[in-house]
Amino acid sequence: MRIVETYLPGTACSACYLCRASQRLIDEGRTQRRELVVDTGRSIDFEGGLALCETCIREMARLVGMVDAGLVIDVEEALIEARSARAAAEAERDEAVATADALRRWDGSRRAEDSPANGDEGAGEQAADAPAAAPRKRTARAAR
Repeated sequence: MRIVETYLPGTACSACYLCRASQRLIDEGRTQRRELVVDTGRSIDFEGGLALCETCIREMARLVGMVDAGLVIDVEEALIEARSARAAAEAERDEAVATADALRRWDGSRRAEDSPANGDEGAGEQAADAPAAAPRKRTARAAR
């Protein structure tokens, strides 16, 4: 078997045996190229050489579970981007955790400064900023 990149149009092996297409133009973004044709080196009686185009081969490969190289490259690029985004998100999370820890330490030291030095001092008093207990409502039964 040999891979032949170009055949002169109209020659026996310029067309695919399966789809009869003759070297389609493949758009690769900025450039175009002629489709590859695989010449199997086999000949079919009254038909000529057995050649298969790139499109038919890709379709057969997909049907048996093979993956296109272009798709693999796209997935690898997406994976690299996802890893970068994950690293950035983890750095942001670590920064947020450090900030929260610093705020907890600051709040704890502030509470320690505000608390009485003596344990029994102010024990029976309510904190100045705590809400007072609401008076209980009288029910009809309690009024009798």
